[in-house]
Amino acid sequence: LLYGYRVWPGVWLGSVCINLSLAVSGLDVAALLHAAPVAAGIAIGSSLQAVVGAWLVRRVLGFPHALDSERAVAIFLGLGGPVSCLVAPVVGVATLWWAGIMPVADAFDSARTWWIGDAIGVFIFAPLVFICCAKPRAVWRRRWLPVALPLVLMVVAVVAMFVRVSTWEQARIERAFAERARELASNLTRSIDSYMDMLYALDGLYAASAQVDRDEFGVFAEHLAVRHPGLRALSWVPRVA
Repeated sequence: LLYGYRVWPGVWLGSVCINLSLAVSGLDVAALLHAAPVAAGIAIGSSLQAVVGAWLVRRVLGFPHALDSERAVAIFLGLGGPVSCLVAPVVGVATLWWAGIMPVADAFDSARTWWIGDAIGVFIFAPLVFICCAKPRAVWRRRWLPVALPLVLMVVAVVAMFVRVSTWEQARIERAFAERARELASNLTRSIDSYMDMLYALDGLYAASAQVDRDEFGVFAEHLAVRHPGLRALSWVPRVA
C-alpha cells in the first residue's frame, strides 16, 4: 500500500528467509536444498496475499487514505485482514501437502491457524506502520498517542502472556512425560522380572530332574509360552561330548 506493487519481491524474499530459518538449523546445504522449494512455494502465497490485499484496499477504499471514519476502518481491516489473508494459508498448506509434509487431515486446522495469525498481524502492525510512514502525515502523526501506544502495550502484554503460558504448558508437558515414562519403566521392569522368573523356573526344572528329555522339556516350554506371549522360542539343546 505504501510503496506499490513493485515491492512484492521483497515480501517473497523475506518469507523465503523466514521459512528456511525455521526449517533448517545451521549451514546444512543438503537440508537447505531440500527445504528451498517448500519455502519458495509458501513465499509465493505470502507475496500474492500482500498484492491481493493492497489491490482490494485500493480498489474499494482508495489509498492513501486517512481512515477517519468507522466505515473506512472496517473496510480496510476487513479487506486487508480476514479477506486477503485467505490467500497465504491456502497456498502454504497446499505447498506443504504437495511436499508430503502435511497430511490432508491436518490441512483445515493448519490453514485456520495460519489465517488467524496473518489477520491478527494486519490488525496490529498495519496501523503502526501507517502511523510511521503513511500519508497524509498530518493526520497519521496525531495518532501516536491514541492508536500506537495502546497497540504497543497490547502487543507487549500479549507476548508476555504467551511466553508465560508457553512456560506453563512446557512444564505440564514435561511432567506428563515424566509420569508416563515412570509408568512405562515400571511396566517394563515388571515384564522383565516376569521373564526372568521363567528362566529361574527352567533352572528349577533341571535342578529337580536328573535327566530332562525332549518331551519333558517340550511340555514345560509349552506352558511357559502360554503365560509369556512375548517369548519367541525355548530350545532344548542337549550337550554332546
